[in-house]
Amino acid sequence: MGSMIATIMVIQTAVRNFLPPWLERLINDFFAKFLTSLKPQHAIIIEEFDNGNCNDLYDAIHLYLSSKCISSPKVLKFFKHKNAPNVTKKMNSDQSFEDTFKGAKVEWSLKQVTSGKGSRGQESTQHCFKLSFHPSNKNMIHDEYIPHIMEASEEILCKNRQRKLYTNSLSDHLGRSWLPIPFSHPSTFETLAINPVLKSEIQEDLKRFMDRKEFYNRVGRSWKRGYLLYGPPGTGKTSLIAAIANFLEFDIYDLELTAVHSNSQLKNLLINTSSKSVIVVEDIDCSLDLSGRTKQVVNREVRREGDPPKKISLSTVSLSGVLNFVDGLWSCCAGERLMIFTTNHKEKLDPALLRAGRMDKHINLSYCEIGAFKILAKNYLDIEEHQMIKEAEEVLPLVKITPADIAEIFLSCEDNEEMGLVNVVEEMKSRLSKMEEKEIVPELGSPQSLPVGDDEETLDSDETLQESSSCEQEEWA
Repeated sequence: MGSMIATIMVIQTAVRNFLPPWLERLINDFFAKFLTSLKPQHAIIIEEFDNGNCNDLYDAIHLYLSSKCISSPKVLKFFKHKNAPNVTKKMNSDQSFEDTFKGAKVEWSLKQVTSGKGSRGQESTQHCFKLSFHPSNKNMIHDEYIPHIMEASEEILCKNRQRKLYTNSLSDHLGRSWLPIPFSHPSTFETLAINPVLKSEIQEDLKRFMDRKEFYNRVGRSWKRGYLLYGPPGTGKTSLIAAIANFLEFDIYDLELTAVHSNSQLKNLLINTSSKSVIVVEDIDCSLDLSGRTKQVVNREVRREGDPPKKISLSTVSLSGVLNFVDGLWSCCAGERLMIFTTNHKEKLDPALLRAGRMDKHINLSYCEIGAFKILAKNYLDIEEHQMIKEAEEVLPLVKITPADIAEIFLSCEDNEEMGLVNVVEEMKSRLSKMEEKEIVPELGSPQSLPVGDDEETLDSDETLQESSSCEQEEWA
């Protein structure tokens, strides 16, 4: 071994002394190219931030590698968000990972780099991915591998993401316009107490909407759809919204219009919503006066005597701003989105808001029908066939009772299922009898039914009957 080392040193010295410099450089370049040809030499750098903005490609690569790097890196980061179905794995810094795509090998490495000094003079650091590959695979990496990572990361995100319910407020200390909480509403189309035919129609409409991305692009329309849910209180509008979100696996943005002070703030809220989401405005007729184009809303806080004066807030949100929110240029900022408005009084809304293209589908949720009644009986009492259900089928068309009223009666009788059905039928018959009495009372108080006599006696009798009629109506109400 000593003889070999001595021989190599002699040869190296002789080469340096007698070989021309240009020939030495040529030989060094040849061996360098030969060695680098055996390794990937082209590289792509993907930084975590770009001018202070998050890099979506960096996040996509993190998700993609988290599903593949379990066997290669020595150190991994494991974490799990609240209500998230799976554990998320990520590479630690200063490690590498090899991946294969269509027979080509690539190498990923995660580095932590210093990106200069911030506004306070402190050095800011960020992470970046380095993708190394052979030069012959350059086109495939650009045209196929990177798009493949983006698609795979979207699938992983849909499986692992924690769906959220957002509410709007003034921007917090982080500058967020929407504040999120985990969304875990249990309502589904299986448990939803509405007309089964209407339920099936809504599901088919949602499926058709989800499958028509290319159609919307071809006809030149933004990929969104508007629903208007209207009907009396307690008919299941909120439950239907939750069922739709669960069916589509979308997030929900619950927009409180009374907390929005201007049309520009409304537009900013829209911009900060994401795709695969349901934007909800409940009780639109109560939030703003949308019966005319030029009307504005003044929200004045009530001040009691002795309280210090409070600031009066003026909201300049107009019908025009809401229309642009629903169907303006900014409404197409994110695709695959559903907009749902609810109201108890459809007639109070401006026709411009109700037209197709803004509210594409109008869904009337009315009083309980026999189909919805059977679903409630199955959900709350686990009863599908019973004699009392047949009696309820006869009375339901004659009385106005909401699914919420029936559900409340069922809840009070969960220990005795049959008693729940009996109580509901008795309640419906009681309401029906009161409705019939209400129709008879005005006929008894009419002047034609009074006996002819002295003017004073006739007047006294008429006033007595009117007072009696008024008392009975108030008691009924």
